[in-house]
Amino acid sequence: MTDQLRAIRLSEARRLEALRRLNILDTPPEQELDDVAGLAGALLGARYAAVTFVDDRRAWSKCVRGRPGQPDVAREHSPAWLAITAEEGMVHTAVEDVPAIADHPAIAELGLVTVAAAVIVAPDGQRVGAVELGWADALAYDGALQTTLQRIALHATRLVELRAEVAEYRRFIELNPDAVTVLDLEGSIELANPMLAEVLRLNAPEDVVGRNFLELVAPEDRARAANELARVLFARRPASQMDMRLLRADGSTVACSVSAGHLRASRRSLQLVVRDLDERIRGEEERARLSEQLAQAQRLDLAGKLASGLAHDLKNLITVMSSYLDLAQGSVQDLAPAVGNDPIASILDDFEQLRRSVDRAGTLTHKLMQFAGSEGSTDEVDLARAVDGVRNLIESALGPGVMLEIDLEDDLPRVRADAVGLEQALVNLVMNSNDALPHGGTIIVRARHTDHPAAGGVTSGPNHPVDDQRRYVRLSVIDDGTGMDDETLTRAFEPLFSTKGAARGTGLGLPTVLAFAQQADGIVDLHSIKGEGTSIALVLPTVASAASPDVLDRQRPVGGKRVVLVDPNDRARRVIAQMLRSAGYRILPATDGESALRILEEQGGDVLVTELALPGIPGWRVVDRARGQRPDLPVLVFASAQAPDRVTDDVRTLVKPFSSDRLLRMLAEMLPG
Repeated sequence: MTDQLRAIRLSEARRLEALRRLNILDTPPEQELDDVAGLAGALLGARYAAVTFVDDRRAWSKCVRGRPGQPDVAREHSPAWLAITAEEGMVHTAVEDVPAIADHPAIAELGLVTVAAAVIVAPDGQRVGAVELGWADALAYDGALQTTLQRIALHATRLVELRAEVAEYRRFIELNPDAVTVLDLEGSIELANPMLAEVLRLNAPEDVVGRNFLELVAPEDRARAANELARVLFARRPASQMDMRLLRADGSTVACSVSAGHLRASRRSLQLVVRDLDERIRGEEERARLSEQLAQAQRLDLAGKLASGLAHDLKNLITVMSSYLDLAQGSVQDLAPAVGNDPIASILDDFEQLRRSVDRAGTLTHKLMQFAGSEGSTDEVDLARAVDGVRNLIESALGPGVMLEIDLEDDLPRVRADAVGLEQALVNLVMNSNDALPHGGTIIVRARHTDHPAAGGVTSGPNHPVDDQRRYVRLSVIDDGTGMDDETLTRAFEPLFSTKGAARGTGLGLPTVLAFAQQADGIVDLHSIKGEGTSIALVLPTVASAASPDVLDRQRPVGGKRVVLVDPNDRARRVIAQMLRSAGYRILPATDGESALRILEEQGGDVLVTELALPGIPGWRVVDRARGQRPDLPVLVFASAQAPDRVTDDVRTLVKPFSSDRLLRMLAEMLPG
């Protein structure tokens, strides 16, 4: 293909695209263009006058004078095509000189001898048609005829441009996200977009076209609206904004803000932009609600950070207290042969009361850590024992007429989870069921083995897929209460969302349960039907069965095993070292990770016991580097400032505060022999 042919085809493609955008072919006559044809014929004494457009095959006359109908001919037979292809954009010729145009119906039927045409140009500069004229006698070409015809063609071009702008304006109005309408001088609606129909709850915008806009204004606002619109329409004010109520199709009213401005075209008109104030008010209320939730979340976050700092110090103090209490109990028991059992029993009873107080303080500290947003520790938990441990607390808090049934399968396997977090989650679920039974009913706490984690409800849990090869325990809380509707069901796990009101709930209950399940690598499976009740289950993976810690002898010989003990807190490190020495361990103390790694390299060690919160190298990095040197090294980590951010099968974790009995038992489990 030659460059010249390629350029011709590209030019033709652009011309056809311009014609397509005008959307002018095969449309009815338009008064403005009809007037152009009539004016051209009258001024130049032509027997035939037409406004003709040309596509890739044909010439189509939109408006014709001198012949009825709108002829549709091959474009090669049209004077308009001659003008489009002429370099100067105009043609004046005798019919006999161009045999092709003699087949044009108007030329043949009217016996035309001379024809002329001047091009019509689209807004993008492409030639799309022409104003055509024809005479029944020979007409000499002169400058006056050329000038007049070109001016008429220019007028037609401007009308085509205006037509395109009007079409574009209509499209802009239709796609506008605001409700828009255009009024004439009488206030009648000439144009309306779909958003106006939506605001007024109409089937289509055409339902209001032709109606007076004031008919849509609520009666109490009509006089004020008419006054404001008149001021703008007659240019005493360039624009105006007013609030008024509009009538909807169903008879209700909607508060709207109406902005009015006048349009200057061939005749004056008024454009109105209508905004739904009710929608804006709802949006502002929603923003205010979200802002309050954000502020509450920020307050909780700040309180959590403060709680985390306090809990860090408290855990170390309670660990020291608990450890010294263990040592004191052992020392008192050693005095029994000298002073007798009776006074020793009394002292030991006092120690037991102190022990309970220390344990309660430890539990409160653990809850502070949970409030701070840290995860709890993970350990092997006996579900039956956990349920039994909170049963009395739950039963005492139930409302009148609410019955609690415990249905636990025999020989339930253990799960790896935070024991305190499990108890808190269970209490949360039972209390939610209790609130759903205002007139009494039954709550069932049920636990079963299962191979299928989810059961088709609203399921939330870890982002990774659950393992089909694992076994699970399904701990369910079932009630026959009020249940949840679909909206509540979909938002149940949303933080700060609550149906109980500010006085009865924070909206943190189920999110806390979900956080516990995710930490335990499990899921929460929720089923609920409005008016029929709710079933919500914690589905937790089981751990391989092992000997119960209670049957392990913490006093079994350790043969002077060497413990590399890492803790930056001097008091905690000293008391833990004393506890371990009393059980026969040799202690290699360190205050930071670098020192611990150096001890392991130079002196060796049988077990690494380290705090996670260390200066310099973090605790888990110390574990990784130590295991790099000795892959089989037993490791026990303490968590005080925060819970461990990972759990592995061969690294044990112990959350401060803890008793010496628990520490020694765990070490006995870890060490061989």
